[in-house]
Amino acid sequence: MGIVFGGYEATGVGLNSSTVHQAFDNYVFALGLWMLFVGFSVFTLLGLYLDQVLPKEFGHRLHPCFCFKKSSYDSCCKKPPSNGEVDDESRITFLEGNQDGGMEVKNLKPENYEPVAIEVAR
Repeated sequence: MGIVFGGYEATGVGLNSSTVHQAFDNYVFALGLWMLFVGFSVFTLLGLYLDQVLPKEFGHRLHPCFCFKKSSYDSCCKKPPSNGEVDDESRITFLEGNQDGGMEVKNLKPENYEPVAIEVAR
């Protein structure tokens, strides 16, 4: 690789924005940059996928085909309420301060929520 860059300088071509597409010893610098970007993108996505799928000490391991299931994308595609207001029943439940410390947990999955112990609650 150092020979290629030295060759660019030795022949007087140099590297700048107008010469990145010029070939030297069958090497085009712009193509090398694109390969670097594509490789970075592929390995980043592969790492994020394997982080979700491979077993780990804490957390849940997802099914290998989780990215093809509709349930993976349900939470990001839901439309917010049209008027942006919370109904009275939800507001009263939130303000009453039940065993959950007033936190609204009806939309959380049971495996993602552990209620506060009675001794710790207000």
